[in-house]
Amino acid sequence: MSKKAFILIDYSNDLIAPDGILSCAPTTLSLVPVVCDYMEKTIAEGNFVVVCNDVHQEPDKNGKGDPYHPETALFPSHNIKNTYGSALYPAVAEKWTEISNEYPFETTYFEKMRFSAFIGTKLDIWLRSRDVTEVVLAGVCTDICVLHTAIEAYGKGYKIAILEKGCCSTTSENHQFAIDHCKNLLGATII
Repeated sequence: MSKKAFILIDYSNDLIAPDGILSCAPTTLSLVPVVCDYMEKTIAEGNFVVVCNDVHQEPDKNGKGDPYHPETALFPSHNIKNTYGSALYPAVAEKWTEISNEYPFETTYFEKMRFSAFIGTKLDIWLRSRDVTEVVLAGVCTDICVLHTAIEAYGKGYKIAILEKGCCSTTSENHQFAIDHCKNLLGATII
């Protein structure tokens, strides 16, 4: 029997909290209850919940980021491992902890270092070992990490859905572009 997995991408303080380095607030704050409710709904239906969070190395003593990581040239240092910025946003962390403690085999957390949650993680094998054939994606930013994860999921043969009210971008135009791309070119269902 095939299953679904809800994959929550980059709900860290640096991207969600008003004081985050790359914050999309205030829009993101309205998304938090939506994703928390969807985590509960997914588990209640007998499916799986995955949290994938962007994590980077601390800059060197001169404040320079990893010269071998492509994001260093594109964004300021963010989601530095073991910092406030890389931690899950508190309300999401609370719900995640509650669910993952009660359902340890139906939940998992992956640190990622690239836009796609599939690159450099064991996400694909974790999903396949549970007979997951459909992924429901939510996260920040719709046009960056959610889109790249959706493209990778499509390439790996997963059916895709996007929880639109669980996603946002730095602009509404960027968000809409990504939603349209997922719908029109990846065949994603928009929830």
